[in-house]
Amino acid sequence: MRSLKRGSMAVLMGILIFLVVVWSAAGATGEDGKKLNLNTATEQELRAVPGISAGMAKKIVRYREENGGFVDLEELLDIDGFNGEMLRKIKKHVKIEEAEGCNC
Repeated sequence: MRSLKRGSMAVLMGILIFLVVVWSAAGATGEDGKKLNLNTATEQELRAVPGISAGMAKKIVRYREENGGFVDLEELLDIDGFNGEMLRKIKKHVKIEEAEGCNC
């Protein structure tokens, strides 16, 4: 009986770890599982991307508003505190599409 409980506990722990990994990966993209568009993403959506803090999300949105949207992901490097390592980490979670009314 005790070994059955231990086995069940191991299975439950495995399922829990799997769900946490899947849930974390899903939170890094849009609700539909697609990449976030940097020209339309909210601060809250950007914070869900691994490597983007609340402060950096705010800087990204401010840069976008001041410069009329992003044309290339490399523009993120123009934001104070954003570096190449961060860009490498988020590339798989974000994309650039023209925003409505953007003169990109």
